[in-house]
Amino acid sequence: MVFSRLAAEKSLLEELWDYFVEYYLEADAVYFNLGMEGNSMVSLPIILAGFCIGAMIAVFAVMHDSRVIGSYVRRMLEGGKVGRENSVTLFELGTNERSEFARALRRSVTLRRYVRCVEEEDFEATRAAGEVDEKTEYKHVEGEHYYIPEEKRIGAEFKYIKRGVKWWVVPIIVLALVVVFFGLMLLLPYILSVLDSIVGSWKGGM
Repeated sequence: MVFSRLAAEKSLLEELWDYFVEYYLEADAVYFNLGMEGNSMVSLPIILAGFCIGAMIAVFAVMHDSRVIGSYVRRMLEGGKVGRENSVTLFELGTNERSEFARALRRSVTLRRYVRCVEEEDFEATRAAGEVDEKTEYKHVEGEHYYIPEEKRIGAEFKYIKRGVKWWVVPIIVLALVVVFFGLMLLLPYILSVLDSIVGSWKGGM
């Protein structure tokens, strides 16, 4: 009987979610002058939540790009792998063709601006010369050589600088975004009321 009662009771997270939905998502305030009636306000919290979630994802993406992908770029810079004559294989960088860095080299537009593949460039040259059908796509193979062009060296150093965002900063940023979200939600009714009054006064004066 005790276990059945515990199972029937809502958890703390469920109660917090119900509170959030009731007081934030299911707003019943009406702002006629702004064209907002009752639950039409639901779009605003969703937009704000989407913005905060997007910002969190961007923070993690930048962190990952700097720490994981950037570590290999910095290794190339520190090893002098600048220019075609100093190209290096993935194996020589301490990784392989199935690694995350290898996948990024083939898919990341940003990374491909700074790290070039010798074999792919040679293929593109032969295709431009008409020696290969223009519809033929380059296929990556093992043992490819990569390098950073001299004109991209400074940009790569700036983009993948070692002194990036620290891991311990991420929770702080996430917490700050959560605080900003709820702060905006608390201020939103007041801001909308003021705007509604201003628009009403403006309409009445016309």
